[in-house]
Amino acid sequence: MGRGVQAAAAMAQMRAALRACIAADPAPRAVLSILDRMFGLFDIAQLVTLVYLVIDPVRGCIETVNAGHPPPVIIRGSGAVELMPTGSTPVGIQPACRTARLTPFGAGDTLLVYTDGLIERRYEDIDTGLRRLTAHAPDLTTATLAASLPRLVDAVQDQARSDDVTAIAVRRRP
Repeated sequence: MGRGVQAAAAMAQMRAALRACIAADPAPRAVLSILDRMFGLFDIAQLVTLVYLVIDPVRGCIETVNAGHPPPVIIRGSGAVELMPTGSTPVGIQPACRTARLTPFGAGDTLLVYTDGLIERRYEDIDTGLRRLTAHAPDLTTATLAASLPRLVDAVQDQARSDDVTAIAVRRRP
């Protein structure tokens, strides 16, 4: 959360910590558990959300822990759109237990992960932004991700707002 040098420094610290956690044990629940404990050691006054996902093509699933981040979207090969669970509290606000969730990820499915800048608008609630995103999400299946993802971002984001937007899409090949 935030902007400028302070937010960038906090993000760099979190990225380094995340990489260290992954090196110790890449399981989503383990990574977030360690990160929650480490958070108190850093001088970070900002709120940090993240979603950590591991795609397992052998089992055909995504294992996810969501720490207060907007819900990832799955566009099924059939065209159906699903919001993955939103998860629990942001990093450092330790819940009793973080839960890793398994979500099927089959051939032809597309996963979209994004930052809140894509869906938030000052004058509307977050659910309106999520509805706008899920309405446009099937557009990701109409062309290559390299072509369709920028069009989705342009269609969904608030053009009048200067918030940062990051969106990543992954499609499982049939």
